[in-house]
Amino acid sequence: MIFSIIGFLILIYGFKDLKKSFEFYLVYKLILVTNITLISVPGIPLLTVEMFMTLVYIVAFFSRGKKYQFAHMKFPYRIPFAILVICWLISSMLAIAGFKAELSNLIKLISEDILLIWLMWEVLETKEDFKLLYKYITIMIFASCVYGLFEYVIQSNPLTLYEATLIQDKTRSFIGLYTNMDRGYRIKSIFEHSIGAGINWSMYSIFTLWLWINGNVETRKKFPKLAMITAFMCIPCIILTKMRSSLLFFAIFCLSLIDFKKKRFYSLIVLGIVAVIVLMPLFTENISLFMSFFDHNAQVEVGGSSIETRVSQFSAALDVVEISPAFGLGNKFANVLPRSVYVMLYGMESIWLLVIVQYGLVGVIVYLFYAIWSFIYIPIKYKSKPIFFLTLAYWITYTATSVPGLKIHLFYLIVFYFIKISGKYKKSTKEGKIYGVYLQNTKIIYNCIKMDLEKEEY
Repeated sequence: MIFSIIGFLILIYGFKDLKKSFEFYLVYKLILVTNITLISVPGIPLLTVEMFMTLVYIVAFFSRGKKYQFAHMKFPYRIPFAILVICWLISSMLAIAGFKAELSNLIKLISEDILLIWLMWEVLETKEDFKLLYKYITIMIFASCVYGLFEYVIQSNPLTLYEATLIQDKTRSFIGLYTNMDRGYRIKSIFEHSIGAGINWSMYSIFTLWLWINGNVETRKKFPKLAMITAFMCIPCIILTKMRSSLLFFAIFCLSLIDFKKKRFYSLIVLGIVAVIVLMPLFTENISLFMSFFDHNAQVEVGGSSIETRVSQFSAALDVVEISPAFGLGNKFANVLPRSVYVMLYGMESIWLLVIVQYGLVGVIVYLFYAIWSFIYIPIKYKSKPIFFLTLAYWITYTATSVPGLKIHLFYLIVFYFIKISGKYKKSTKEGKIYGVYLQNTKIIYNCIKMDLEKEEY
């Protein structure tokens, strides 16, 4: 109930300031579990708090026309996103469970993973927008770290126990899973799953450290101390999720920090060494988790999925999708097929397992295009090393395992920040165009003067 009340209060604030209300919602989404039910009536699509709020903002922004569309360039993901929607729509219409069964998930995908991301691109434009979001996201992530450490101490998560009572469709939630297994207690704090928690902390931590390294002198003096404290607090929390996928994501995204021309990079190395010394007991306690990346015996000790498991899953996926190889079986195939047919999928712990089964061969082609567009085309277009390593970390991690609890809007918020500070994007703004015209006119004047001087000399 409390989640619905907070959500409605944020929506009501939209009558006063729709843009700021939307920004508050993006912060609120960090704690808002995906499938907290708002309306569950037989015969109509399931409506969650998150879906309802997202749809309200979509309707509000479309009804206001271009009043809140501030972006100076076309949406950079418009082509892959359009193809994704077509793929999802066709798959839903041809799904083995029928279009009616797929409708709720289709609405959720289009609203949360397409339209909401597009709204973020159009609305979040100024430095003040990103500063406000960063400020409140920092507070939220700091609170999540504190709660995560508290969770580890008491070996329980009261918030999770409460959230579990608010979900009608238990099959669509990961709440309560992966907490007490071979590796011991795995924290997830305010997030839906330990994997997503670790990745969310990784995104915030590395992004903050990147800002600290690459900021100018004035920015560094004003850099919030809470942000740096939170960035380093995220590291033990990532380890305490005891998820290899989170560590993998963190390691790949860390590569974006390497810049031998920046003095702050060397300062960060010193801080990193100090952090390793301070956290040495934690590293020692979880040494098998780190060694499992390289040692088979350690991998067996910590448990979890292996290469053999993935091969078995992909083999099972290819067998299952033979029913409809072109467009897949849809999201609700498990409601129709006997469990014995798909039991070897083990939850489809890779985006490609999900795509093969749900969207078929066409889906595989579409998602390959989406992946290439994300970590090759976009970074090259905007000449951004951070975008490359962030998106590469996402696709490698999502290929290796599933990523439940990952806040995709936080991912795109970081990507959009890097795009909008890029030289290419700045040139498209009004100030950039004016500066470009000024340079062009200056060049023309210079050439005219040069020609006149040459004539005089002749």
